Amino acid sequence: MLGACHLVLGIFALAAGLSAHEPQTPSGVQWIDPAGVSGSLVIHGGGELTDAVRDKFFSLAGDKQARIVVIPTASDRADSESGAGFQPASFLEPWNSLGAADVQLLHTRSKTLANDEAFVAPLKAATAVWLGGGDQSNIAQAYLGTAVERELAALLARGGVIGGTSAGAAVQSKTMIAGGRTEPTMGTGFDFLPGAIIDQHFKARNRQGRLRKALADHPGHIGFGIDEATALVVQGRRLQVFGNGTVSVFLAASASRPARELELAPRESHDLTMLRRAAIDRSLADFPAQELPPTRLDAGSLVIVGGGGMPKEVAEKFIELAGGPDALIVVLPTANEGNGSGNEGRFLGLRTQAQAFSANT
Repeated sequence: MLGACHLVLGIFALAAGLSAHEPQTPSGVQWIDPAGVSGSLVIHGGGELTDAVRDKFFSLAGDKQARIVVIPTASDRADSESGAGFQPASFLEPWNSLGAADVQLLHTRSKTLANDEAFVAPLKAATAVWLGGGDQSNIAQAYLGTAVERELAALLARGGVIGGTSAGAAVQSKTMIAGGRTEPTMGTGFDFLPGAIIDQHFKARNRQGRLRKALADHPGHIGFGIDEATALVVQGRRLQVFGNGTVSVFLAASASRPARELELAPRESHDLTMLRRAAIDRSLADFPAQELPPTRLDAGSLVIVGGGGMPKEVAEKFIELAGGPDALIVVLPTANEGNGSGNEGRFLGLRTQAQAFSANT
């Protein structure tokens, strides 16, 4: 039975192992993995596939041991060129010419087939996947929520690489620009690069305004505008640019900070985790708030200890609020390393102090 009068919650920072929590993020923005993405991403802005980009993708895929699956589904040409057992050279030649161990084509517009285990079998053995250009919505409509998407995620999880050009770039972010000239039409893509919005053919098609609007409508995201003949390569938390152009990085304005835009030139790098945290910070209320809400506790009591031991007077006050020396006190050591293992003595001190307090009153 609990103590007579009051229910009291004690929050004790008795060990350095308190769990650290990310701030609550806006709807649609995920918790940040400080390690960045699994596997590698090669996000190409369209146009010419330069040697620098092609060689980087091929190296990440395993060089001569690479087993590459090409997915041309974004293109309307894929339907006419991919008959049974037919592999169109226009989709496969860039990788066959480098001497990959295996290059296969995978294409359907049927979700039923995209869920077929025999159909997705090449993805299970692949070291890399290349998503061709066209219309990113074609890829999303065919593969989101299917075994194909599952196997693509599994490929990244085991350290593989996914690359894509134009539409194959845009579809790599879950919050996806599906179209629109100046006003973006939004859709849902793969969640390979969490917390990002990707735009391609960036300067060639003057898409700066489109990306800014997408970011304004989706707080907490980073914007990546990728030029033609240019790729953003993501490995863990490291971003690096390859090719002939630049990658523009956009952070939306907040109530207290202006929008920030920077441009990464070929071979320049940046930190994905740092950018994601900056984007989320801009979407939250300013900290510290200019005006703090009044403290309000409708019932019960809180005892909040800053760590470094339990002073006698604090223990006495806690026991008093809990209902006196005979109150039932529950200690939760979960925040400590090992879930409290080896720390029992530290918490038994609370009962010892309770008994001492009882003896003196």
